[in-house]
Amino acid sequence: MAQAEQAFCAAEMTAPSAPPGTAVSSKTVWTDGQLRQALLTEVHKHCCWSGRAAWGMEIREMIACGVWYLKLTSFVETREVTKQSKAYKGQKLDGPQNGSAPSMWNIQVKQMKNFEESKKYYTVPHTDVVAKCGKCTGTGKLSCEPCNGQGWSWCKDCRGEKWMWCPQCDGRAFKDTKGKGKGRPASETIDHCDHCRSTGFVSCRLCEGWGWKDCKKCHHGTVSCKKCDGYGDVVNYQQLTVQHSNIVLERKLDESGSSPTMSELREAQGSSKFFKAKVLESGEVVKEISVQRLKELVNQLLKEAQTKNKGGQLHFQQLMVKSLPACRVDAVYGNKAFQYLVYGEEMRVNAEDYPQQCCCSLQ
Repeated sequence: MAQAEQAFCAAEMTAPSAPPGTAVSSKTVWTDGQLRQALLTEVHKHCCWSGRAAWGMEIREMIACGVWYLKLTSFVETREVTKQSKAYKGQKLDGPQNGSAPSMWNIQVKQMKNFEESKKYYTVPHTDVVAKCGKCTGTGKLSCEPCNGQGWSWCKDCRGEKWMWCPQCDGRAFKDTKGKGKGRPASETIDHCDHCRSTGFVSCRLCEGWGWKDCKKCHHGTVSCKKCDGYGDVVNYQQLTVQHSNIVLERKLDESGSSPTMSELREAQGSSKFFKAKVLESGEVVKEISVQRLKELVNQLLKEAQTKNKGGQLHFQQLMVKSLPACRVDAVYGNKAFQYLVYGEEMRVNAEDYPQQCCCSLQ
């Protein structure tokens, strides 16, 4: 097998010499010292974890594991035809008199580069038909809703009364100008209100004493119809929506039992092999893969993609199979057995069972 294929299949990783007292199952890519250091690095990322277990643990077994991440990207085009309308202003039309409307997949549109997503709209040829606007019944005008078609509305401040209570004397027609008038006759402490001329009320400033105001949103109670822009006629036509999108399916195969998340495997570094074709054939892909369980997973992934792509046109597919170097470590610290997984070329660590996840632990 070529050197690239050895990196692609985790089961065929080169093995270092085993340290005394350490059992090595299958083949591993790292020494026990590297595996211990990887755990210590992970411990330092957690403020409450203690490094005593990582320093003092006894590594009982190092087991090479197969870990793979698969990503299938299908570049698909979907089309949809919907009914639309726009104002008719005398523009040139392309109606049924010019021929029959083509089916949506027979309309020529701009094709995008592979995996370049887009959404574009096109008018279906020979579908323009002029009709009266259904919203305004061809008049081009609608009754104004804020004023109920009256062209005016009652003043909100005086509520149509034309006047308001005087703000200076609170409607009392007089005001106290010399304190509270204690110990003095009322004639010496109370003055007549000059603001309202002792009437207790003043003319409304908002409506200038009219009690109502002209509606600023309409002209004599009507507004222009937005659907036909006030022209009274519309053009009914068919609109084609063309969308190019990527349908992404992800899967993982993990023989370690530690089960890193999909996101963690997506970001981890490893040896990747790409398969590209307009339509990927299962037989062509699996013949280049030696691991049986991985072959089965690829078959399932391609079948699922066929189901997801129904109704659209498949333009291109790309399958990435990433093989990650991985080693499961069985260790003991203080009579407590635990496991952790080291995976990826950058030696990521998954240590959910680490015994000292609290720095206050007395273990």
